[in-house]
Amino acid sequence: MLLSIFFGISTFVVFILRDISNALVMAAVAGAFGLIPGIGATIGISLICLIILPQGILLSLKVLVGCIVLQQVEENLLMPRIILCKAPLI
Repeated sequence: MLLSIFFGISTFVVFILRDISNALVMAAVAGAFGLIPGIGATIGISLICLIILPQGILLSLKVLVGCIVLQQVEENLLMPRIILCKAPLI
């Protein structure tokens, strides 16, 4: 849940910086898809990029790259720390 919240808030910041219309709704969609283990965030990012595509191909690619970077930060930096903190001590 923490990772999904992080992903939703960080994508909201990316969408605001890129001046995307309906940034809050799209960030909520990205966060909700982030709850699906494994491939959920990728599906959410793909869906959002398809929705943004009519606003411009370059804008959609910028959002795609930004979200992929955020996803990599989440999975490689945050996830191991959160899982390590949640692991029971033996």
